[in-house]
Amino acid sequence: MKKRMLVQILAGIVIVSSIPLMTSGASTKRKIDVIYQGIKVVVDNVEKKISPEPFIYNGEVYVPAKAIAGTLNKKYTFKNNKVYISNTGSAVKEYREIDLAKKPYISADSGELIKVETIGGKVPSTNIYYNPIEQDGTYTLVYALNGLAKSLSCNVGHLSQWGSDTPEMQFSFYDENDKLLYSTGIMKKGMDLFPVNFNVIGALQIKIKITVSGSDSIYGSYPGLKDLKILTTDY
Repeated sequence: MKKRMLVQILAGIVIVSSIPLMTSGASTKRKIDVIYQGIKVVVDNVEKKISPEPFIYNGEVYVPAKAIAGTLNKKYTFKNNKVYISNTGSAVKEYREIDLAKKPYISADSGELIKVETIGGKVPSTNIYYNPIEQDGTYTLVYALNGLAKSLSCNVGHLSQWGSDTPEMQFSFYDENDKLLYSTGIMKKGMDLFPVNFNVIGALQIKIKITVSGSDSIYGSYPGLKDLKILTTDY
């Protein structure tokens, strides 16, 4: 009678695709001696039916990649000599850090108030700020995230040594449905820039609202965002 074995996934299983042996980009065929002994695959204590049957070769247990993908409710694709197991059956895009100061925004209140600060007049930095604001109000900057971003980070506050000392400002971040994602406290000139980092997974847009109160019509205020970046698979 053949000995039966229960094999837990990720416990020494070698997952293989149902294809000929591939070596250095070239396809080769050879005969190998394998052992079939009724191996069972158990996922979270639930036994799964696997076809073709798993086998042992050189002391390792081999299980078909396509079958394993099915047990994990994933899709399987073999393409360009690579086996993909994912929700889509293709390579998963990696998140990249995108500098939003260098990307076009959808809209900005009161016309083109947004500027990208430059260093020495040549190298663009990642600072975004408004022209001096002389009137109280809420100013909004909108970016498209397309539901593919992971997180947003920046430093916010009064970016200039110029301007009045009296205005107070607050930075709030909303999604496309005006759901509040993050908000700072009241900030004044002279305070250190406030670091912001929060989750934006699933958001189609990010609305950055800057509320200014106590404005001085002579000197104005300079609210801004430094190092405004997102982690995304888009762009």
